[in-house]
Amino acid sequence: MRSTFIALCFLLIFPLISHAHRITIFARAEGKTIYGETSFSGNRKPVNVDISVFKSNDKTTPVLITKTDSQGKFSFVVPAGIVKEHPDLLLVVNTGEGHRAEWPMQAAEYLGTADKQTLHKKPAPANPGVMNILSGLASIFFIAGAIALLQARKKKK
Repeated sequence: MRSTFIALCFLLIFPLISHAHRITIFARAEGKTIYGETSFSGNRKPVNVDISVFKSNDKTTPVLITKTDSQGKFSFVVPAGIVKEHPDLLLVVNTGEGHRAEWPMQAAEYLGTADKQTLHKKPAPANPGVMNILSGLASIFFIAGAIALLQARKKKK
């Protein structure tokens, strides 16, 4: 019974641990300069991490590599050669150990030809995903189980 309880606890907590280090990246263009920021879940900021910029049709060789500052932010000017080619870009943050995120950017955004209505739309609020719901339920059951175990031990004494 005890080993089953411990195994169940590990199975319920493991998804929480693996989801704890998710990384995100966001970028926007103002003229030929691209500004962006990165963060781990819990709003922790990755410091001095490489941001690789690829042409979206060639993900093997980065066109440009920049780094995040102490607040997880970065910026760079799109090179003139890239502006002439006007490819869509892919910004990639990779902190190692499987922590990787991508942000696609259409050429129209950094060339200033994007539809202004589209650029100023606010994103819809994110609904909680299945993983968030299951993690929350697992936490509740784990806490309830721990409380029940402690109460059972007190009754035995």
